[in-house]
Amino acid sequence: MNKLATRALVALTGSAIAMTGLAVVSANAAEKTGECRVTTTGTADWALKTSFNSYLEGPIANGTAYKYKSGIEVRDGVETSGERTTRQFTWPVEGSEEGTVNLGGGVHWTGHNHYDGDDESQVAGNFLLDLDFSNPTVKFDGNKGTLLVDFKSREFVDFTNAGEFLTGTQTELATITFDEPIDLTQENVTVTGQTTLSEIGVDVMGNFYDAGDELAPITLNLTNEVVCDEPEAPVEPEVPVDPEKPVDPETPVDPEKPGDDTDDNKNDDANNSSSNGDILGILGILAVLGGVGALVYNFLVASGFLAAFK
Repeated sequence: MNKLATRALVALTGSAIAMTGLAVVSANAAEKTGECRVTTTGTADWALKTSFNSYLEGPIANGTAYKYKSGIEVRDGVETSGERTTRQFTWPVEGSEEGTVNLGGGVHWTGHNHYDGDDESQVAGNFLLDLDFSNPTVKFDGNKGTLLVDFKSREFVDFTNAGEFLTGTQTELATITFDEPIDLTQENVTVTGQTTLSEIGVDVMGNFYDAGDELAPITLNLTNEVVCDEPEAPVEPEVPVDPEKPVDPETPVDPEKPGDDTDDNKNDDANNSSSNGDILGILGILAVLGGVGALVYNFLVASGFLAAFK
């Protein structure tokens, strides 16, 4: 084999093996990689508006002037304590996304029930003041944010006539200014924000307040944890078996038959066949490793190397 052909064969073989090695490393790395995400739990303390709670639970909205009274009801994980000016609500945190903290639960405020009959089934539909908030969402960017709610609210007309209900999903109730940016990469986060009623929030609150009026501050108490899924186990490839050619380990292998040492032509033919077989074997390996074998074969044909063995 001439030196030029030998060097080309060695170089291309090395390239094929290297490329195959890189492919294996890349596949192994992908198998070990799991999807990771941040899970957020905790609570949010937000009481809507102190003066509103005090009015609703006082002698005007639910006083002796009314036969049927209600007040404040919580549900779906919301906890409450205190009364009137000390009323507090603690909302459950149900997760987070980039720039968003999702809360759960709901609160229902009712007052001024103008029904005075005896059919109690009519009571629930006759509150002149009727407001329901659920599933608040806090959106934030730096130390600025907005508070969104699902709501059902009756427009307040007067103390004798019931207004129409308005409903909305994830409607902007208020804007928020936090005392510091919310960082969900930290394990424990406690941050407080001042809230003010938005333009849309005026209708949501039944036109009791004006845009820009202060609402109760909101405090987020968050615990963030990075959770990674387990990577999928690699699938072992099946080894094909030729059923027509079973391998018998006890069958001895025939040794090579000796050649005729006195026949130079036969020796040359044998050597040439062996060389050709070695070359074809190498080319086959290269084809398996990356399809480079074909390039080597074309190179050797062009250089006249293979013609020497014909």
